Amino acid sequence: MARYPVTTAQYRTFVEQSGYQTQDKDSLDGTPNHPVVNVTWYDTLEYCNWLTKQLGDVSVERLKQARTAGQKAFWQGIAEHKLRVMLPSEAEWEKAARGTNGVIYPWGDKFDPDQLNSSESEIGSLSAVGIFPVGASPYGVLDLSGNVWEWTRSVIRLRKEKGDEVIKEYNYPYVANDGREDLKANSNSSRVLRGGSFGRESSLARCASRRWHYPDFRSWNSGFRVVVSPFLPS
Repeated sequence: MARYPVTTAQYRTFVEQSGYQTQDKDSLDGTPNHPVVNVTWYDTLEYCNWLTKQLGDVSVERLKQARTAGQKAFWQGIAEHKLRVMLPSEAEWEKAARGTNGVIYPWGDKFDPDQLNSSESEIGSLSAVGIFPVGASPYGVLDLSGNVWEWTRSVIRLRKEKGDEVIKEYNYPYVANDGREDLKANSNSSRVLRGGSFGRESSLARCASRRWHYPDFRSWNSGFRVVVSPFLPS
């Protein structure tokens, strides 16, 4: 799991190097070390595909330079196309946020406005990634609560191609192979976002809080982070 959300600088590099035609130029205008916002779910998948290729292009050389077993396993997985960059599932996101103890917030069970950027922190705008190190999750992942909502790859409501009829709603317990991780689910179906944002209250920054939007939704307080995963979409 990436330690930080994807920044404006990283997303801008992707657009410049790939030639991707983002539909909202505002996504490129943010402060470089702030999380990128105004990106759709589809934009995030294009970024993941591009970054997978960038890692693949250097994987053989990096594998030769690897020193630890973890580094070797990582680069070998990339080189052999067994690992790729992807949005986290909401279960992967939640595990990264709360570990195995089921904490309410990444740092523990007690809310503390000094551990994140939420409305209670009174910052009132996006902040640079990584400036709340004490708010890290049990795995050392930062900014999982507050600052920006983060897209996941998971479907929460599968709808018919046309109309508002819900075919299936995906709740917990989480079942990975029940269709909720289908990247080809129609654009009328809603995807999950996690983590809260700088403009929302602490209850929405809880590790278990869920929000959802259509995949073509974009907002000034929604971004994403990536995970390197054995998940290989068809």
